Amino acid sequence: MKSNLFAAIAAGALLAGCATVNPITLARLATVSPLRADPADFTVFLRLPAGLDVAPGQARLVLLAERRDTGDTLEGRYVLERQDLPDGQQAWRVARPDLARLRADQARARAWKEAVPDESGGSLSLTVGGCRTDAGPIAPDATVDVGLTLERDGPRLPLISGAPVTRILDGAEMGELQPCPPQ
Repeated sequence: MKSNLFAAIAAGALLAGCATVNPITLARLATVSPLRADPADFTVFLRLPAGLDVAPGQARLVLLAERRDTGDTLEGRYVLERQDLPDGQQAWRVARPDLARLRADQARARAWKEAVPDESGGSLSLTVGGCRTDAGPIAPDATVDVGLTLERDGPRLPLISGAPVTRILDGAEMGELQPCPPQ
């Protein structure tokens, strides 16, 4: 089972040309097993431009797994909790109530992989829904930065720097963003 936790973001950033994907962080991320890693150890850091935020309840970690010989599938969605940091970034971690369920789903998918390696597969990904803030429209040259930690209290590793928002959201999508609800 291969992790594609940030593959879509990284691929988009590479295509953008203006963004920098940190190859060292990407290589370290590639060594992490989504079936063996403790999800409580991971934190994702986002720096979003003025006018853009993550919609409440719209940040999730998704584990998909399948066992083709039996037709069994697993689709787990786990809430990510937000912490606003003094430096303006957001830190996102799997919510405590979802950790036990995620660990149980990892164990189930790991058992499939160990029993029939060639007939099992899956992915781990991050989904985030956006909303518009009172800070006004999103600047056309706005960028997003993504970092992460791979171990509890480990160093913050830069993954993506300067990914253009226009590569993540096209003009129509930016115009369709709903206002963020009051907090």
